[in-house]
Amino acid sequence: MDINSATEAQLKTLPGIGDAYSKKIIAGRPYARKDQLVSKNIVPQATYDNLRKILKDRGVLCPSVLYIDPDRWASASPASRRRVG
Repeated sequence: MDINSATEAQLKTLPGIGDAYSKKIIAGRPYARKDQLVSKNIVPQATYDNLRKILKDRGVLCPSVLYIDPDRWASASPASRRRVG
C-alpha cells in the first residue's frame, strides 16, 4: 500500500488506524519516510510501533512508497490489528 496515495478506506485496514488517523495521514501527505508519521505528529509512537512492523520503505529509487509486508501482517498479533482513532 502506498501511504501517499491510499484511500481513507484502505488506510483504515491498517492496525490502529481508524477514521481520525486515516484523515490525519491523508492531510499530512506527502511522506518521504514512514517515520514521518510520528515526526509530523500524525500518529502516536505506540501506533507507529505497530505499523512499523508491517510497513516498509519500498525501494531505493522511490523511498516514499510504503506498503504492507504480507509476512509481517500475518504474524502481527490480533491486538495490533485493531482499529482505533
